[in-house]
Amino acid sequence: MFTATGASLILHYQDERDYTRNYLLASFADNLDEPEHTVTLRKTFTFGFDQLLTGVEGFEENSEEIWAEFQLGKLVGEYYQVIPGVITRRIKLFFHPSVKLSRTHFIIDENISIFRIIEDLISEDIYVGGPHITAIS
Repeated sequence: MFTATGASLILHYQDERDYTRNYLLASFADNLDEPEHTVTLRKTFTFGFDQLLTGVEGFEENSEEIWAEFQLGKLVGEYYQVIPGVITRRIKLFFHPSVKLSRTHFIIDENISIFRIIEDLISEDIYVGGPHITAIS
C-alpha cells in the first residue's frame, strides 16, 4: 500500500510468506552496523536503512505479518520524486499526488519491474499524472 503524507511518499510493506519474513529479519536486524546495506523487495524496490521509517523492532519473529514502512519519494514541486536508486538507476521518476498508487503501477506478473523495463528503452525522466507536458496518465 502507498500513502502520501505531507512531503513524503511511503510504501507500507506486508508479506506473510516465511521466506520473506526471514529475508527481512536477516537483511535489517543482522546488518545494523552496515548503513550502506540494501534490501530489494519484489525485485523492484531497493531500499537502504535511510529509507526505513519503521524501526527494526517492528520485525518480530513470531508475528503473523511482517511489515515495514519505507520512504519511497519526496515532494518536489508538484510531484513526488521517487528516491534515486529505489526503482530506477538512470532516470528520474515522478508521480503526481492525484495518482492513486497501487502495486500495478510498479510490478507486472509476479515480480517484474515495469519502470526498469521502460528505463532500458528511454532516457527521459518519467512523469505520471498531473500537468507536466510529458506526463503519462
